[in-house]
Amino acid sequence: MRYLVALVLYGTFLCLQGVRDGGGVLAQPQLVAVDGNGSEFNEFDIEHFMLKLEQLDLRMMRFELTIQKKVDTVSSVLQNLVHVIENLAWHISETERSANSAEHQLKVIAKNLTLLHKEMRLF
Repeated sequence: MRYLVALVLYGTFLCLQGVRDGGGVLAQPQLVAVDGNGSEFNEFDIEHFMLKLEQLDLRMMRFELTIQKKVDTVSSVLQNLVHVIENLAWHISETERSANSAEHQLKVIAKNLTLLHKEMRLF
């Protein structure tokens, strides 16, 4: 983005003007940019603007880094949560299997008690 804005500033009627002093000798050229409205920007304004853009770019990079750290943290927590849920599902499955086994054993015991009760009546 910084380069795009600089390109736009330099590309919108960028002028190098050689200024003649009183003796007709060319003085140091001045960098002047003219925007679409005809307003002039001197070299200091452009440098100041570029500095502000660099500061903004730095702030954006810091913000992106902070966001990435938060995304990584959330991702890690989510992965741990998935692991815990999978572990819990396994325990539920094992508990269900144990409950089914206990139910089957109770039915066998009930059947054996019924048979034992019938045999005791015969005597």
